[in-house]
This record gives sequence, structure tokens and C-alpha cells, in this order.
Amino acid sequence: MLETPRLILRPFEESDAEAAHVWFSDPEIFRFYTYGPYRSVEETAARIHEYCRQFEKTGFGKWIVIDKTTGIPIGDAGLMLEEETGEVHVGYKIARSCWGRGFATEAVQEWVRQGFEERDLGRIAALIHPENAASIRVVQKLKFSFCTHRREAGIDWNVYELTRDARWAPRPPSEK
Repeated sequence: MLETPRLILRPFEESDAEAAHVWFSDPEIFRFYTYGPYRSVEETAARIHEYCRQFEKTGFGKWIVIDKTTGIPIGDAGLMLEEETGEVHVGYKIARSCWGRGFATEAVQEWVRQGFEERDLGRIAALIHPENAASIRVVQKLKFSFCTHRREAGIDWNVYELTRDARWAPRPPSEK
């Protein structure tokens, strides 16, 4: 489990499917993807099962994001390993009712910290649809830089990256 000032990040459990279906079923959240929204809780459960399987296999995966104040799940975020290339991506989805409150930035910042400080990664990428201005702002706030374009799954993605160099300022030991 990971914690930020306002969030709890923990591995998905099978029992999270119904709560997660709130954002997995929202067409607005999936407007930049070739998959989703999910039509049933069962489809959401299958996706969560895939996240859990990947985490068990690779040590990377998406976790559920919970609002500490309410205890309500509000999204998912995490690091994903692209097994063919060895590239690590950060990904995130936040329920529309929570947009604009900085939750995505806070969750991604914790995963970036985790990747660099705990997993000793040298680079973290983010694949973002070029029209997804909100997601682009999230990674730019965290000092990711545009790297290249990549066509994948029928979409031309913008690839942003953050490397473990002078731009990443880990938290002082007193704040860990």
C-alpha cells in the first residue's frame, strides 16, 4: 500500500470491480482509447483480474486509488511494464466526478517516486493521446518531456518521458 496526503493506493482486489465500474463504464474517460468503456461489472472484473495478473508476473501494475477523506475508490493508477521492450509506462484513470482536483497528478507523482526511489528505474514513459490536454498537463506538471510519437493499437500517441536525472527531485528523507 502507498499513501499520499489525500490518497491511498493499493493493489486491486476482486471485490473492487463494482466500485471501479463507475469509471470503467464512463465513455468520457475512454474517449481517447480503442477499448472501453466496459459495459458490465463482469468486464470490469476481467480487466482488474488482468491488472492483478500482470502485477504478480512482472511486479508492475495498476492499483486502485482511494480518496482518504471518504474511503471511496476514485480511479486507478500505476506503473505498467511493456514486456516486449522493457519500457515502463505510468497510466491512470480518475472518475469524472473527481476531475480537476489534482488527484491524477498526486497519484502519478507517487508512482514516479516509487519507480525512481524504490525500483531504481532510469526512465518512466507516458503514452498520451495528443488531444487529451488534461493528461498532458498532468505529466507536464511532473516535468515529463515530450519525447516522440508512436503508433500503437491504431492510435498515434504522444510519448512523454521522465528520466532519473537532475529534473527529478526526490523527497528529503524526513518526508518519506
